[in-house]
Amino acid sequence: MTTNGGTNWKKRDTGLFGMGAGRIVDIRIHPQNASRAVAVGNAQGSVWYLDKVGNTLKWTNIAGNLPTYLRFGSIFADWTFATPALYVGTTRRVYHSVDLGTTWSVFANNMPHTVVADLQSVVDNILVAGTNGRGAWAILIGKTHVAGTVRQALEPGHVGPGDPVEGVVIMLDPGSGSSHALRAVSDGKGHFELPNVAPGDYTVRRIAPPGWSPIGTVDERISIHGPRVELAYRYRKAAHAEPAHTSIADTVARPGRPPVVPIGAPNEFEQ
Repeated sequence: MTTNGGTNWKKRDTGLFGMGAGRIVDIRIHPQNASRAVAVGNAQGSVWYLDKVGNTLKWTNIAGNLPTYLRFGSIFADWTFATPALYVGTTRRVYHSVDLGTTWSVFANNMPHTVVADLQSVVDNILVAGTNGRGAWAILIGKTHVAGTVRQALEPGHVGPGDPVEGVVIMLDPGSGSSHALRAVSDGKGHFELPNVAPGDYTVRRIAPPGWSPIGTVDERISIHGPRVELAYRYRKAAHAEPAHTSIADTVARPGRPPVVPIGAPNEFEQ
């Protein structure tokens, strides 16, 4: 790296050598923080993230669950999110991560299975991929506003949308668990909102407040893309447990009956 127009250069390769990075072929640096960057090399699993570890700038491998047969030619980082949305051009289309490389998934299933040699975004919210022999492809990658409602299930004969259910926790999990999951809670009107969601595939996980049980699958995989996504969920009152047949009064000791034996125990009234 250089901070004086190329007069002097300093090494910034801690963590790369000895880790099989190969030749670094693409790098993207945070526009407001030169201590953060992502890069790809031409070796197996060569996807990297640069950040401070203690007081040292160090590269960390973030290939995560990417298939080991892939090789990489390009990378793009959308730094507008707190956790950058990452895109890598591979020997078989584009892969995408929203949890800093822990979980990767194919991005835009309609792309051909070919080498993606370059990724660029020269217009806000549009990512362009250049391929070998299959032309250029463009897709929207701006923030998605996710909103939805949680309501009580309609009973037979009931007319209306159903009463709102407050306090349901909605989580969008990219695949790595709660550490990178986005969360919202339904309000008194049953509404919830997640205004700045990176496009991609998420598992919706729901946690209901006490006394409510969900209708349908609690964990479902959805694809989020475009300016707005609407979700809707239904809950019903949880069934109450059957009351115990023996009450405290039933276990009071009485003449001729041992303590803690219910009234009507076998042989109790035979004499």
